[in-house]
This record gives sequence, C-alpha cells and structure tokens, in this order.
Amino acid sequence: MPVLPQARHAHLLAGMCGLAVMTWAGAGHALSEPTASDDVTDLKFGFYCDQDSQVERAAPDTITGTISVPETVPQFFALGQTGPAMLGLGFGVTAKITERLEGTATIRVEHPPQGEAGVTVESWQTDFSVEGLNFAGFSFDYDYELTPGLWRFSASRDGRPIYDVEFEILPEALSPLPSFPCPGPTPMS
Repeated sequence: MPVLPQARHAHLLAGMCGLAVMTWAGAGHALSEPTASDDVTDLKFGFYCDQDSQVERAAPDTITGTISVPETVPQFFALGQTGPAMLGLGFGVTAKITERLEGTATIRVEHPPQGEAGVTVESWQTDFSVEGLNFAGFSFDYDYELTPGLWRFSASRDGRPIYDVEFEILPEALSPLPSFPCPGPTPMS
C-alpha cells in the first residue's frame, strides 16, 4: 500500500521504529544510481516496518483513490534498493531539502502491473518542508501488491525533479534480508 508519498495507500511517515540499521547489497538487475536536486541536502532510501497509526487521505491517481499517511516517518531498518515483496514491509525515500523546494510536490511511483486494470503508475500531491524529513513510501498491505520487479519513486515540484530512486523488489524467497524484523501484517478494515 503506498505511503504518503507512496503508491496505492501512500504513507507520509515521520517517526522511528527503533530498529538497528543494516545494509545489504542487492542481487539481480543493475539499478540506476539515485539522483537528487542540488537542493536536497540528505537523501536516504531503504526498508521499514509498516505502521499501524495512519490517516487516510484522498489521492485520486492511486489504485484505491486514497493514501495512508503515517503519523510519524518510519526509521529504515535496512538501507538499500533491493528487498522482498512481503506483507507488512514498506520501502521508500526520505529527503531533507532547502527552502527552494518547499511547497507542494508530486510523488510518482512506477511499479509492475497491479490490480484488475494492470495499473503501473500512481501519483499524489504532498507538501515538502525544510522542517524534518520528507518521506515517500509504499507498504505491502494486500496480496495483489506483492509484485516483484523494478519500482521507481520520483518527486518533483513545478516540473523540476527533486529525486529519482529505483528499487528492485524480489520474491520473498529471494529476500536479501537475513531475517524479517517486522511483525506480521496488521489486518486492514
């Protein structure tokens, strides 16, 4: 499920999970090097545990028409661009910005076909601020979202690129994680 900014049920997270950060090298496709505007002062990307506390917000250009906005930005338990398609797992990007990028930004997530219509692109608007981290992510909440392949997160403001980050999502059996640190998925109502 997208996380604000994310696809499907996007989550805008601003907190910590309290887990140790570990990194891993991905196997498989050669991913593009992440890019960022000169006005991005810090860019991180990785994997986090989905959060229970979220607010739903309208996002008509997503599969469900909404995004889930977390109350806090998650802490990545693993930095990197390669990880598994697993329920309860999320992945995304955090960015610190200068005042020149402050304002409404567009988040775009490209992914393998999902849902009955085979949707491959989802997008929504969010506010970027110089205060704290600006987060965009996607959490796997439903079986149909478990789509291995190339995923791309990009952010832009007034047509100007802010960042572009690719992820390679693998079948769960090929997970580069030594163990899955997150609890099972939270049932969705």
